[in-house]
Amino acid sequence: MVPREEKYKAKSFVDTVVYRGGDAASAWAWTALAGLGPGLAGAALAATPLALAWLLTVRYLRRRHAALEAARA
Repeated sequence: MVPREEKYKAKSFVDTVVYRGGDAASAWAWTALAGLGPGLAGAALAATPLALAWLLTVRYLRRRHAALEAARA
């Protein structure tokens, strides 16, 4: 069990750094792509490999979680 104070410190960190950092990174990426001139279709094409990587990661984590739950049960 995580102490209550540490939990709220971690929540503050995640809210500030992870979410806001992700927002800033996506804005910078969009600005960089817009500067290159591919437009919306080009941005979607550039994002396709990233989306595929996320999909494969989620599938791996789902299988790993199921295996860990089965081993624990």
